[in-house]
Amino acid sequence: MKNSKLISILKTFSKEEMKEFEKFIVSPFFNKGRNYLPLYKVLKPFHPEFSSPDLSEEYIYKKLYPKEKYDKKKTSTLRSMLSRMNEMAEKYLAI
Repeated sequence: MKNSKLISILKTFSKEEMKEFEKFIVSPFFNKGRNYLPLYKVLKPFHPEFSSPDLSEEYIYKKLYPKEKYDKKKTSTLRSMLSRMNEMAEKYLAI
């Protein structure tokens, strides 16, 4: 997880850019799909280093879906969200 494309991009963001990225992902103009704010809020405390051993798919999954049991086979939704947020981070950088 720590070596994912999304994390690599988020590591480069300053504190101010993280705040602006939050506004970017909640904007209906740039994000016409899911609500990515919960995922952002799980990742934000790890900024800027993203080096904590707690940062894992399992941790993120449990934070996003506290009532569900973590099953690595059923993490396609989480991976899809991470991939889409990566696309948004790339778009944010381009803008």
